[in-house]
Parts: sequence; structure tokens; C-alpha cells
Amino acid sequence: MKKIIKCKNCGVIIESKYTYDYVTCKCGRCSVDGGHSYLRRSFNNSTDDYE
Repeated sequence: MKKIIKCKNCGVIIESKYTYDYVTCKCGRCSVDGGHSYLRRSFNNSTDDYE
């Protein structure tokens, strides 16, 4: 299972493919990490920043 989120601010879809693969969208509001091992989502303002 891949870890994919979409930033509602810049519209970029980001994906973490590997363990410790920390990926941030181009505006910097949302990030995802973990690949197939675990799920970590990060955001700057609120959980409403991504879907």
C-alpha cells in the first residue's frame, strides 16, 4: 500500500514509496513519510491542508 496525499493549497500529489522517504509538496504545507512500513502525515496549519 502506497502512502499518497494531495495538498489542497498547491494541488500537488505526493507519495512516499520507501521507509524514511520523506516527501513534501512544493508549497511546503504537507508531507508524507513511511513508504510501505508506516504512515506519517505532516502539515503546517491543519488537517484540512490535505486530502
